[in-house]
Amino acid sequence: MLKIGIKGAAKIVPRFVAGVKESGQAEVIGIAARNKEKAEKAALDLGIPEVYDDYVSLVKAEEIDLIYIPLINKQHYPKAKLALEAGKNVLLEKPFTLTLKESQELFKIANEKNLFLMEAQKSVFLPVMTKIKKWLDANEIGKVSRLAINDFRPHTNRESWALDIKEGGGAFIMHASYPLSVLQFLFGTGFDEAKGIYWSREENKADLDYEILLKKAEIMINISLTTRLDKANTFAIYGEKGEISVPNYWKSNQASLIRNGEMIEEFSHPMPSEFSYEIDEIAELINSGKKKSEKLSPEMTMTTVKIVEDLYQEWFGKDWPNIK
Repeated sequence: MLKIGIKGAAKIVPRFVAGVKESGQAEVIGIAARNKEKAEKAALDLGIPEVYDDYVSLVKAEEIDLIYIPLINKQHYPKAKLALEAGKNVLLEKPFTLTLKESQELFKIANEKNLFLMEAQKSVFLPVMTKIKKWLDANEIGKVSRLAINDFRPHTNRESWALDIKEGGGAFIMHASYPLSVLQFLFGTGFDEAKGIYWSREENKADLDYEILLKKAEIMINISLTTRLDKANTFAIYGEKGEISVPNYWKSNQASLIRNGEMIEEFSHPMPSEFSYEIDEIAELINSGKKKSEKLSPEMTMTTVKIVEDLYQEWFGKDWPNIK
């Protein structure tokens, strides 16, 4: 049984713990937070047996196999580095890091110390994504030439830091990993081109809306997101013979295969927790001595980080993320 320690008591932690319990392949045995009282409350509410005094004592605990890090964006790199240097496997929440250089350094440390390191990106491990990949590989919709993702995320700006570019916030960096990871899982690592525009209420403030255009071989990809509207999220893959439609793709349990306007096949899968499949994968990999996932490789993660870094430096200046 994989033993997990959590570094931080963010709002996502209860959902992550529920996924661990649903998986049955791991257990959360400890937690630490900047505020110990907050960690104690989380431990009590979630049934976590041990509360550590600080992050250092957590990463040094011999009984812990993997550290899960759901801290604010700007803390991802230093806190992941702390855990890796202490000899711990790491699952690091998205966005993985703010810069490509930070990502490269973390993967370098992990390789040198023979440790597992992965971005926490549940979407690629969902059964629905495996099904879509099978449809595409079987040429069910023919040659793909167009893909569109429309995201509506009105809850992104609930916490002030999440849209503070000085803290590594912004709508694109908060959500880019979902579409970019899924697209690379389905169509292969990397993109040929990436262009983008954004909207913000004030000059030099973080993005609230964005439009991203990607090209991969002959496939044109449009990703749009707004934090100002609450609508249904859509993901559509268009081929010469039909299309694939997926609602709420980052946590979906269903997808539709359509040809000539008619439903050919509808996939649906029971899913008490969308986090459990990611935990299953991690536990299997670590228990078998593997240090990376083929479904979410370091190269895929670093591709995402570089696209975000390049566009943010174009939008906010070359000093990003070190804006004064």
